[in-house]
Amino acid sequence: MSAYEKIDLICVVVKSTEARLTENFENCLREILLNLHESACNNVVFCVTSCKASNYGPGDTYVVLTTFCSRQPKLQDMKLDRSTVFCFENETVRYLAEHKRDDGQRPSAEHSWKRSAETMQRLMLLAVDVAPQSVIDTLSLNNARRAIVALCQPVVQTTKCVTVNVQELKRARENIAYCASTSVSGKKVEIVQRQFRFVQRPYSATLCTSSTCCTVDKGVMYERVCHEHCRWSPTIRMCRVFNAAGGKCVHCGCSYKQHVWSSCVPEVSSIKLVLNVREIERRKDQSIDELTTLIDTCAKLTSFLRYHAFVETRDAIPDSVQRELDSVGVSHSDKQTQVVCDGLRRFLATYTECLSSATANENKYSASHIHEMINDLFTLPINGRELQQGVNMVQTSTDVAIKKQHKVFNIHSWLFE
Repeated sequence: MSAYEKIDLICVVVKSTEARLTENFENCLREILLNLHESACNNVVFCVTSCKASNYGPGDTYVVLTTFCSRQPKLQDMKLDRSTVFCFENETVRYLAEHKRDDGQRPSAEHSWKRSAETMQRLMLLAVDVAPQSVIDTLSLNNARRAIVALCQPVVQTTKCVTVNVQELKRARENIAYCASTSVSGKKVEIVQRQFRFVQRPYSATLCTSSTCCTVDKGVMYERVCHEHCRWSPTIRMCRVFNAAGGKCVHCGCSYKQHVWSSCVPEVSSIKLVLNVREIERRKDQSIDELTTLIDTCAKLTSFLRYHAFVETRDAIPDSVQRELDSVGVSHSDKQTQVVCDGLRRFLATYTECLSSATANENKYSASHIHEMINDLFTLPINGRELQQGVNMVQTSTDVAIKKQHKVFNIHSWLFE
């Protein structure tokens, strides 16, 4: 789409034989429309194929589309009539070719051609009359969503590290307070602080994050690999490790909703700092402030997507935090794991409050503001570098996986022979 400035029509092609709004079909429609800015609402039409059997109407698919639109807040007022639904018989060309062998097919083929030609004329007239959609709006929305998705894993790891680090700083401050030394202000202690970085996997994989499949050690979660060398797909549901019926993993039995696709993994390490009382207090307050800034920014990002997306979207960041909490929360084998769980719960509680506040100001956020806020996170003195490294690693890994999926066909090799 980036090759164009404006697009007149966005045609969603479906078959007339879709009798039920299955989970797979609904997910497909959502994934298509999820990429569009809300300004494209008047430019979306449905093209229904194989309509000869349904007397050149949408057939059973009409009920399916009506149900789907009724579930999307911004599509509830969309009228599914001749102005938005266009029906075609896509086998017309084949019929015209076969009439040379069987003249009896010609009347049927001519009728199909006439009806489909009339529909195409209406579609072209609509393309001329409707106000074109600015592609820059959709591209800005998708760029913001891409950045938000890349932030999910670094946000979780940052929250866990900050929670543990603040706990260690408080403990060190208490130890100094009870020290018998008369020079408390000059007393220095060695403090262990946790940090993370993302490292590239030797291969991309589909991972299960459910509590039954994960192992937890001192607040660090290790996911189960259900599908090694899994190629990237637009949605995790398309991975072949899930059965077609209920979307259950054939290896672990968990739902596809509990799985993630990943090509990099967080690596947690420790650093030792020697700080005095004043430095401990400053680092503790700064860490808490940075986490507050991170939560507030995440809430504003979610508010932006909610307001501008064509269809209702899931909140990727809180979903990632909740998934981590569900997995880590079942294991209370050590105090550090409990500290991590408490930190994740506080994140979600504070995030909910910030999201309510951000929603009231959602009209004030633009795509440029979103990227400025994300870049501001990368300048945080303590956690900014790890955040930026994590986001860059996730985005780069995804870009490489997507590029491997691209196929290039050299039509000149056979078209002009």
